[in-house]
Parts: sequence; C-alpha cells; structure tokens
Amino acid sequence: MRPSTIGALVRAQARDTPDAPATIHGGERRSWNELDADGDHWAALLVASGVASGDRIAIVGLSEPRFLRTFIGAARIGAVFVGLNPKYRPDELRHVLDDSAPTLLLDPAGLLDGIEVGVPRLSGPAFAAALAAAPPVPADRLDTVDPGAPAAIVYTSGSTGRPKGALLSHAALVRTAEVQARYWLTTTPPTMLCNLPINHVGAVGNICCTALVTGGCLVFQERFDAGDVLDLIERERIDHWGAVPTMLQLSVAHERWPTTDLSSLRAIVWSGGMAPVNLVRELRSRCGTLRMSYGSTETVGEVCFADPDADDAVLAETIGRPAAEYEVQLVDAEGRPCAPGAAGEIVVRGVCQALGYWNAPEATAELLDADGWLHTGDLAVARLDGNLQLVGRTREMYKSGGYNVYPREVELAIERHPAVVTAAVVSVPDELYGEVGHAWVQAPAGKLDDGELREHLSGLLANYKLPKRITIVEALPLLPIGKVDKRALAARSTAAVNPETGHQG
Repeated sequence: MRPSTIGALVRAQARDTPDAPATIHGGERRSWNELDADGDHWAALLVASGVASGDRIAIVGLSEPRFLRTFIGAARIGAVFVGLNPKYRPDELRHVLDDSAPTLLLDPAGLLDGIEVGVPRLSGPAFAAALAAAPPVPADRLDTVDPGAPAAIVYTSGSTGRPKGALLSHAALVRTAEVQARYWLTTTPPTMLCNLPINHVGAVGNICCTALVTGGCLVFQERFDAGDVLDLIERERIDHWGAVPTMLQLSVAHERWPTTDLSSLRAIVWSGGMAPVNLVRELRSRCGTLRMSYGSTETVGEVCFADPDADDAVLAETIGRPAAEYEVQLVDAEGRPCAPGAAGEIVVRGVCQALGYWNAPEATAELLDADGWLHTGDLAVARLDGNLQLVGRTREMYKSGGYNVYPREVELAIERHPAVVTAAVVSVPDELYGEVGHAWVQAPAGKLDDGELREHLSGLLANYKLPKRITIVEALPLLPIGKVDKRALAARSTAAVNPETGHQG
C-alpha cells in the first residue's frame, strides 16, 4: 500500500521512478527526484522561517509548481497548507487570513505587494534569498506526521455566506485520490493538465493528488485560456484532461477546437458542475472516453462516478452512481433513508470526509452527524438505473404554490433546447405563490427568445415548475472555479422584483 501522508508519498514515488517527469511549466521540466528534493528544500525554508508542525502556511499564487512545492514542503513538517487565490478581493483575503491565522504567508511573485496582510510575509527577492539560505532539515524531522492529521485547509466558495475552511487530512487526500485514479484513468501514469485555482480542492486534491498517487506528470497552466489549453494538450501530449464544464465549453467554442490534434487524449474528465448534453456530444466527437464524477470540498475527493460505458444522457443528467469504496445514502429532513423516487440529501461516510471546519464547531456539527455521516447539502433522486440525479441544494429547493420545485430539474429541461449553452434557476419571493423561479439562460445572441423557450418547456415540466421569469444572456456570472455564481444571480433576480406588488416585472 502507498504511504498515507503527502510527503512520504512523494518520497516513495521518487524512489520508484526517479527520472520520470513530474512537473512541466513552460520550459521548466522537473523529474520526480527533483520534485522530492524541492519538497525538502521548501520544508527547510518553512522551518528556518519559524513554521512548526500544526502551524498554517499560506501561499498566494497561480497554478504553477511553486504552490505544489509549498504543499509538499508543509506536509513534510506537519504544517497545514492554505492556498490563496490572487483574484480574492481585499475583504475575502482578510477573512481567510484572519480565520486561518497562518504563521507565514509566501508570496513568491509579489502579488500582494502594497497590500497590508497582517501576517509575516516573504515576497519577491526576500523570498528568493530565504529559500536559498535555508539550511537542510534533519531527515528524522521529516515525514513523521500522523496520516490523520490535517494537510490542508480549503475554503469553500462562499456561495451561501462567508467561506468556511474545510480541514482535509493527509489520509483523506491520498485515499480519495486513489479512488479517483481507479475510476478516472484509463492508463497510468497519466499526464494531466493543472490549471484550477490553488485555493480549490480541484487543484490540490482532484488533480495534484491523483497525479501524486499514480506517479503522473502535471502540466501547469497559470491561468485558464481556452486557446492555450488546446496548445498544451497538443504540444505536451496530455492524455487525461480534467476540467469543470465551463472550461470545456469555452474550449469547444474556441476557433482552434476543430483543428487541434487531440489524439493524445485517453479521457476527458469533468466535475464541479453538470455538462449540457450538447457539450457532451461535442466532446464525444473528439474523444471516445468521457468520465464524469461528483464530489465537494467537504468530501475531499469524488464520491460518485459515471459508469465507463455511460451514454450521453447519463453523463449530462446525472452524477453517476456511488463509489463502492464509500457509503452513500439519500436521506430526508429527519435523516431517514428516502423512499424510492423521492428527493433526499446526499450523505456520505468513509475516508472521504473532511475533519470538519476550521474554527467553526457549530458548522462542523451540522456537517458531520453523530453517526458519522457527512451531510453534503446536495439533493438528489435515485433513478431506476442506480444513477443519482441532482435536483438542487437543500437551501435552493423552493415551494411554489405549495409544491416543491428543484432547480436542477428545471435547468435540465431548459438545457435540452439545442440553442442553450447552460442554465441556472433561482427563486424569488412572490405574493401569490410564495416563491417562483427565475431562469437565467446562456445562449448566443439572437438564437433563442422567451416564447420559444417557454413552448419548449411546456411539454417537459408541470405548470408549477415553469419559471415565471426568463432572462436570456450571452454569459452567466462565475465563481473563481468556473461554477455559476447563483448568489449573484439571486441578488439580480431579487432586485428585479417590483417592490410595490411583490410580483416580478
């Protein structure tokens, strides 16, 4: 069995395949032996800077090897990694730093120069000098951390309030990555693209840890750019392309999509949202093997996966079926297993669990119940074929005229229209019905109108599920990870309500 801590895992892989490629970033190529040495070097920097086991160590940066070296170096000495997104607004940055209270903030590129951060910071030339001067750490002080100890704090997107820091252990990151590798990869070791924000579990866990447990190679792209993604796949012969659906949509829409050589791809993998069926079909036309999965920050890795032979409808409309390695149930508001066909919250038990939320005992008690089940907050229905279909969040479901309406069900119906790129449904107050749906629909200009879409929906949904308001736009607001920002849409929808009547204008 592979080691259960991040630092020891890298050490073992370096022994097994010392000269195999580990990271590619522009013209820089590092082997596994070099990545292992980098981990020791960055651990030495942290120790020389006063970082001890259990301390938090933050880094602000883009998706490039220095964040991975920080993650490995911190893991080697038992420190806890906190990734910061350069796109954070000052208030968001202050919240994460105040909450996690890192002993040290690394800013190799000087991205926060001129900003008061309130914690010790190494930046630019001072960072480079400290790294060069750091004396080696004795071997007996490295990789002695307990597998159950925290390796990272990953802050949630904050779509329903202030971000909370999910505390992820070494063992959870390693073991969920092993499960992901079994379901995602068609061959090993993989060459994988890493271009997700470093503050997200998708970068640290889904991509990087999956490469670490399989001895793969990570090809870094600092910022997502659809044209550059296609160039990298072609030039570096990337064989497993993992992304969120928004990134895939933008790549498919790029002018180079039809002509790029994608013959190296063994699989296209997505998570973090649903891919409309039109997108799935286009991806299928360029790569025969598609993989889709479901997880969250709090589940550390993916816990549901589509079958290898899943058809386009299953890939577009479901989140696959629960992984055999975990316990997954759908439960009602009282925590009882749901009746067949009824919507229930997805709860999970197994190694795929955050330890809780950092500095938030009440939120942790809501996340993890007394029986050890982790409550995801996602609502789903189990189909007859065993696949789960998301219908919304526990806080997104709304009652319209006394009927339960699940936004994802409405979104799926909208996305069946061939002109629709994607859709998001939010609820707004209504004097007559209590709440009604507002559908925000992304479609190319001039390709769709309100009446055509309503006619399309009338044959698919009961009247009470039909959105009372439809807004067609060329782009939807996104969170940094690429998911639709429903909180922003809800604010826009609420602002559009006529304050005199409570009805929408």
